[in-house]
Amino acid sequence: SKQIEKAKIEIAGEDFRDPMTGLRHIWEAVDALGLSHGDRVGHAIAASLNTERARALLDRRVGAGVEMVNRDRRVLMPRGTHLADLAWLVDTSLDANEGAYLEQHLAAAIVRAYGAPTHARRAVRAFRRRASSVSALIPGVRFGDPAQVGSTDLEWVTIGERWLSVFEDRRARLMELVSKRGVVIESCPSSNRVVCGLDRSPLEYFIEDGFIAHITVATDDPGLLDAWPRKELHDVAEHRVRLLDQNRRASFIRRVGEGS
Repeated sequence: SKQIEKAKIEIAGEDFRDPMTGLRHIWEAVDALGLSHGDRVGHAIAASLNTERARALLDRRVGAGVEMVNRDRRVLMPRGTHLADLAWLVDTSLDANEGAYLEQHLAAAIVRAYGAPTHARRAVRAFRRRASSVSALIPGVRFGDPAQVGSTDLEWVTIGERWLSVFEDRRARLMELVSKRGVVIESCPSSNRVVCGLDRSPLEYFIEDGFIAHITVATDDPGLLDAWPRKELHDVAEHRVRLLDQNRRASFIRRVGEGS
């Protein structure tokens, strides 16, 4: 009998205040967990947002943890989550000017969080190790239980053009990583629109951006959201055959050697 292989799936990049956090969660799922060919990332909404879509999403959230300040958006974030985002960005920076800009912001955020300065690179190492002192001092680091994040652990984070430029760089590199590893993104159109308040589904965005080869379609609570397969494929009907074939080849349980 042929050997049976079971694919792994990680849910990431679905729930976030700053889109950068969602992007980090997807990156960590793919890279740190060693996802490879045939494995899936569920939802990955943040990866579908280019700068224009990220701005539009934040604009729809104004009044619900988002404010407009001049032409920039401000997001109310748990300090620890923002620190983790900055540490990840410093750690993945490939440009000296960008790295200096991010280290400066990380150092300032550390002062606001801890009340005393420390070396930015030391903080990066601590976050990379998930040092226990980090989560103990700042309950919002992992954002696993928002109820534990008090008002003193929150801060306003400005999402300006440079922040969005860094976001777009990491998004492009993330999708390159997804492609290189052979990882598949499982997109749930109706669920994703409801959860994030999007005007169009991430599935449409991924196709529009040329990432259709890395996408499968899922329903995610069809009884609750009326998200049955026929409806989920309605807005991308011209791609239905290809998407369904990709669903078959990326099935959770398959014979080894089946598909590519």
